[in-house]
Amino acid sequence: MLAMGRLLDVIGAVRDGRPDLPADTPRHRKAVAGRWQAKQAVATTALAEIERTCAGFAAKRAAALHVFAAENEARMQAMAAAHEQAARQLADLRALQRRVRQEEITALIIEISTGEAASRAPIKPPSV
Repeated sequence: MLAMGRLLDVIGAVRDGRPDLPADTPRHRKAVAGRWQAKQAVATTALAEIERTCAGFAAKRAAALHVFAAENEARMQAMAAAHEQAARQLADLRALQRRVRQEEITALIIEISTGEAASRAPIKPPSV
C-alpha cells in the first residue's frame, strides 16, 4: 500500500510539474536530474498503464451495463406482448361466453313459446 501511495505521489508530481522533493535548489536539481527523468518516465508509463486499465474497465463496465439494459428491455417487451395476448384471449373468451349464453336464452324462449302455442291448439280427438 505504501508503494502504491508513493507511486500516486510521483504521478501527481509529474502531472502537476512539481519537484519530487521539497528541497528544490539548483544544486539539488542537477544532482537528481537523471533520477528525476527516470522517475518521470516510470511515472508516465505507470500513469498511462493506469489510464489504459481504467479505460478498459470503463469500456467493459459500459458494455456490461449495455447488455444488462438490453436484456431487461427484451424482458419488458416479452412481458408486454404476453400481457396483450392474455388480454386478447380473455376478451375472446368473454365474447364466446356471451354468445353461448344468448343462444341458451334464445333456445329457452323458443321452447317456452312452442310449448305455449301447442297448449293453445285445440286437441283433436283420435280417429278410429
